[in-house]
Amino acid sequence: MFSLICQESWQMEKVLRCSYEYLGKCHCILRDGQTLHSYFSFLMATKKAATSAGKIRIIVKSFEHKLADESVTKIIASVKDSGAIVVGPVPLPTKIEKITLNRSTFVNKNAREQFEIRRHKRLIDVMESTPKTMELLQSLSIPAGVGVEIKVM
Repeated sequence: MFSLICQESWQMEKVLRCSYEYLGKCHCILRDGQTLHSYFSFLMATKKAATSAGKIRIIVKSFEHKLADESVTKIIASVKDSGAIVVGPVPLPTKIEKITLNRSTFVNKNAREQFEIRRHKRLIDVMESTPKTMELLQSLSIPAGVGVEIKVM
């Protein structure tokens, strides 16, 4: 076992280029007392965090529940193919907006018609996503009349 003292971080990068087998045999100490192993594990953690998108929240909105359910099944299938963990779909409450109109303009105030618009929502959470997950989500073909909102958290 040998010791090595590195003054700058670029020297650490030189040492880190050696294979992982040698890391157990060498003991490198930075100026501030940090060891090579802790520095190496820190670099690996930051690299993993940079490649992983983390948690993704997908909200699917539609006026027809069948279209919303079809697009949710497509999204879940593609996300599972990428190797990510899926939570959901969670059906959120349907918002119903009712509109009342008079049948005629000036007369027959009692004759009215009611119309309603139903807005269906589904919530999908993607845990531990991969870079491939975002690529597959962007390449999906979703039917017209369905809105998809993707948030990376």
